[in-house]
Amino acid sequence: MKHMSIKIISFQLFSLLIIFFLYRILLNIFESYARLEDFAELEFLVGMFATALAIFILFAFFINQLIVRRIKKITNATKKISEGDFSANLKIQGKDELATLAENFNLMSQQLRKNAYVNKNFVRNISHEMKTPLSAIQGYAHLLRTNQLSKDKQFNAIETIEREAKRLSGMTTNMLALSKIENTDIINKSDFIDLAEQIRNVLQSTQLEWESKNISFNLDLEDISIRGNANLIYNAWQNLIDNAIKFSKENGIITITLTEDEGKVLLSVKDEGDGIPESFQKDIFELFTVAEPSRSQGGSGIGLTLTKTIIEKMGGTISFVSEISQGTTFYVTLPKIPTPQHTIYNTS
Repeated sequence: MKHMSIKIISFQLFSLLIIFFLYRILLNIFESYARLEDFAELEFLVGMFATALAIFILFAFFINQLIVRRIKKITNATKKISEGDFSANLKIQGKDELATLAENFNLMSQQLRKNAYVNKNFVRNISHEMKTPLSAIQGYAHLLRTNQLSKDKQFNAIETIEREAKRLSGMTTNMLALSKIENTDIINKSDFIDLAEQIRNVLQSTQLEWESKNISFNLDLEDISIRGNANLIYNAWQNLIDNAIKFSKENGIITITLTEDEGKVLLSVKDEGDGIPESFQKDIFELFTVAEPSRSQGGSGIGLTLTKTIIEKMGGTISFVSEISQGTTFYVTLPKIPTPQHTIYNTS
């Protein structure tokens, strides 16, 4: 406690100075009234008592002002935090260790307030997002059970139940993945990944979706391999391509390019959809943000948040450009770490 130690030493020197002058004052007083033969003994006793009393009073006052009162304030504020009151805030006095502690306490309190707000919003949003598909599943299941639908409507009901169940499954999977990534400081980045092969695998796994909309792909993929976490990067590509398919129009074209420039991997995914409204663009990577809910196509607003988190954990960046009626292009950059020539690539 460097600053606190300096204050204590300075006060001790100040106390000694005060006591010295007090001692001289008492000495002059007793010289006037005491007999010469009694003066030496009386001077010693009174001087010792006065000095001890002065030191005790001054030190007690100093410790109370400098340390005890400030610690009590921190203790009371900490008790409020423990009771769930995150509004506690301390007044910062000085530049010593207790002032630093108070400053850090205020930062903690501020972060806890933010976390409490985020948690409340999260619970509210996830409840809302889950309520819609659950209501659809429950409603159509009831109609099927009561046998009130024609065969055509039964087929549509079953299709809706399957779609909403898939949506719920994807939502919970993405939320678990996001929670795991955000709470992991050290992520394995030792996999050697053939990025072009990963993208082709994603296209293969989504074939039913893009074939149903008669979407074609314009691919320009260089043979690039990097070191990273294969599963996480595959998940990021899957989210970006899923989004492009979801928001593409019938008979649309999705363009995917993969290149290398100055030690960085550059990926772009472009669709020809309706584009992202400008009012949603600044929050598009925030959790549960869905651009134009009426055209959300069953999205939950988790995929892009997860993708951004993955890309940043891999040391990269993600951005986008979008125009109404012109479509959206997502751009990803990743640092390239050369891989050995003999490596067998992990592609999923």
